[in-house]
Amino acid sequence: MEVQISGATFSNLLQTLKDCSGDAEGFLLGKTEEDCFEELSDSPEINKKESVTTNIKSFLCINQKCSFYNGMGKVVLEEVEQILKSNSVVTKDVVGWFSFRHYSHHLLSLRDGAVHMSLSTSLPHVIPEKFIFIMFTGHVNMNFSVHTETYTLFQYKRERFTDLPLSITNMAATTGAAMYRNLSSYLHIPKCLEGLAAPYKESLLMSKNNGPPVVSLYRDTVEYMQKLKEDVKSSSEELYDLNSSISRLKLKVEELHEPTTVQTKDPDPDKSDETEEESQPLVSTTEEQPREEIPLIEMSDEPPTPLNVNHHNNTDKGGTVLDEFDPLS
Repeated sequence: MEVQISGATFSNLLQTLKDCSGDAEGFLLGKTEEDCFEELSDSPEINKKESVTTNIKSFLCINQKCSFYNGMGKVVLEEVEQILKSNSVVTKDVVGWFSFRHYSHHLLSLRDGAVHMSLSTSLPHVIPEKFIFIMFTGHVNMNFSVHTETYTLFQYKRERFTDLPLSITNMAATTGAAMYRNLSSYLHIPKCLEGLAAPYKESLLMSKNNGPPVVSLYRDTVEYMQKLKEDVKSSSEELYDLNSSISRLKLKVEELHEPTTVQTKDPDPDKSDETEEESQPLVSTTEEQPREEIPLIEMSDEPPTPLNVNHHNNTDKGGTVLDEFDPLS
């Protein structure tokens, strides 16, 4: 969860708390938006993430303690509605509340926790996990030359209070010294915002305290930008629908221009079967490999020629007769 507040609104809030005679408290006004986007990555899976952003546009300060709750921290809803109605504030604009204490330790008290839990469950439009609380404590040194303001943003989630960072956004990167030297040069804004700045131009030039006009101008500007954002979103959806319809029409035109093929049926299906059988070859067209020829042996009726064998009567020492064969005879 991300919480944003403009530099003009935050500085005006600190100035208002410093000017209070004692402890104070009030409501944070703005809007909470939820957004779902796809995270770009190399993996084929689509990773969707949800982000919750609370934008604090303004505030309502009450210069006393226990203004809408009792000593035990139980909120009285009738008192809350009466305070908001008397200051022309809509109940659905409440996104949180704040508390300011002088010369106190910067610690969350039990009563602050009880008030936060009771207030988050009493307002009908509020989701308890998205309801925020800012605790301020102020200290001044002995000679009143240094004023120290300490703040912490809390969120009650999972049955405990956790601190969150507070993002301070500015409409333009300008230095305070340059703005005070030539204030009129910073009032030249785009033509699309001239209607918003016209009621505040004179008050910014003539008033000594420029905090409230700047906060009101910022609130109106943010509302105007959100309206433009919604208009752009609706126009993008209409453009997407138009592109989809154009693509469908193109496909229909391509189908109409494709050549049509006509298939004729044979009236006698039996004849078609016979022609198919006749068309098939009866003899295999595969080439046969030549067989190897076996040589024939010629047979003759003449008797075979006798071999010339010379018999020599040779007797070895053992008395055995050996026949010698002479291949050259």
